[in-house]
Amino acid sequence: LTSFVVVLGLVGSASAALPEGWQSQDIGTTDGSADESGGMWIISADGADVWGSADEFHYAYVPLSGDGTIIAQVISNGEGSNGWAKGGVMIRETLDPGSEFAFVCVTPGNGLNFQARLTTGASATSDTGVETPEQTAITAPYWVKLERDAAGNFNGYYSSDGVSWQAMIWNPQRISMPQNVYI
Repeated sequence: LTSFVVVLGLVGSASAALPEGWQSQDIGTTDGSADESGGMWIISADGADVWGSADEFHYAYVPLSGDGTIIAQVISNGEGSNGWAKGGVMIRETLDPGSEFAFVCVTPGNGLNFQARLTTGASATSDTGVETPEQTAITAPYWVKLERDAAGNFNGYYSSDGVSWQAMIWNPQRISMPQNVYI
């Protein structure tokens, strides 16, 4: 198990322990927490990974019905983090460890990735091998964005400034999720 802290700046957050409507919980067996102040989130966890057929991480989320977008700046993946410690934006079907998901993340040693679990309980997959050399060199601080459109397509984006966005090569990912999900 690897312990890490991810610092995120989420667009549109208010100041509070957790902004109204936001919740956080461990997914799988882990020990984590999420705190927010002035739009800055600190999320920490001990967990195996967001990978394989079951995830272990700490998740801060709000319910989402229909299409939506989430944007964050991953400011840090923590000191001494595992090269695959992930900070980013995610949409999950459920809060179960084997849930379907779409995830755009920044790692401290493996660049920017677009990951997904296309079927509940299946092994996660990613854009590894199709990403650009620029993506493999990206580290925090960096901006990430994930969108779900009305057709159920998931599109990931990244940006050095939070204004000019580059589309992930792996776009779109079609994941069959219900109307109500967690973002």
